[in-house]
Amino acid sequence: MGKQQSRPARWSEAVGDAKTALEALQEAASDLDADRLDTATSDFESAMQALADVRQEYQEWYDNMSENLQAGATGEKLEAVLEIDVENVSVDADEIRQAIQNAVEDVIADAIDVLDEAENAELPIGFGRD
Repeated sequence: MGKQQSRPARWSEAVGDAKTALEALQEAASDLDADRLDTATSDFESAMQALADVRQEYQEWYDNMSENLQAGATGEKLEAVLEIDVENVSVDADEIRQAIQNAVEDVIADAIDVLDEAENAELPIGFGRD
């Protein structure tokens, strides 16, 4: 069994995985691909959970430090990491679908309004016949 990566390496990897999953989620949403949206949502949630797991390790490290070490440079850096609210970032595929549907409905409603206005416009005939 190989040596486990360091916390900073695992943190960096988790952040990268979450960003990649978020990009896939954005693409699936913009392509209106329901299957990819479900997969991308699940992948993003998994990536965020991995990030939360590493954050929890930092929390445990901080909690096990003495007060004088918590007040030092390492403690301050740990506090900064612990202030990042990775646990409350959530993506719901149904909410994304609803938001897309609402946006499509808004665009269609605007288009209908413009077309109704164009259809009912009194067009000039010109050459003194108006």
